[in-house]
Amino acid sequence: GNAGDPVRGNLSIAQLVAIKSERHRVFLEVFRRMGSAMTSNDAKTNKLCRSIESTGIGSDPFTVIHSRSFKAEGRKQAQLDEVNNRIGVHPSGLIEHPPELIFNILKPLDMEEEKVFMISDGLSSSSANRLSTSKQFARTFQVVSDGDPYSDILLAVLSDVFIGNPLSTYSTLIAQIRYTL
Repeated sequence: GNAGDPVRGNLSIAQLVAIKSERHRVFLEVFRRMGSAMTSNDAKTNKLCRSIESTGIGSDPFTVIHSRSFKAEGRKQAQLDEVNNRIGVHPSGLIEHPPELIFNILKPLDMEEEKVFMISDGLSSSSANRLSTSKQFARTFQVVSDGDPYSDILLAVLSDVFIGNPLSTYSTLIAQIRYTL
């Protein structure tokens, strides 16, 4: 069903089936590639397992934040502001990750005391530094990304809460996989 989604409420059954089919195809392709990479290279498999093991996740709930640095790759702030305004998100909140914003997202979910992991493109550490030194997250925050996209995707998909960046195709892929599941 469309669960009250205003966009899906206006789609035909055929369109909904096509969307579901495409999501299923993408989901299978992502995990097919992950499986292929893991079996074809023992070092890569070990890296993936070490990355996930380093989080210490078990059955405890956790959050994953995807940090994406668009300025470091040369995008102009005016371009980012325009997109953020169009989609209705805080101009810098999902790029800078102010601790108060993250706390206010997690508190109503009763997740403010749980582990928070950051996956990142590695181009800027300012968000990670801000969160790791904040009083709200000093105990629970950890950067886990070592540049391996497969371990980052798995960790984000397995998380109880995912805070992505709506301007990032990587965050969008993770959100789509989570939605499909």
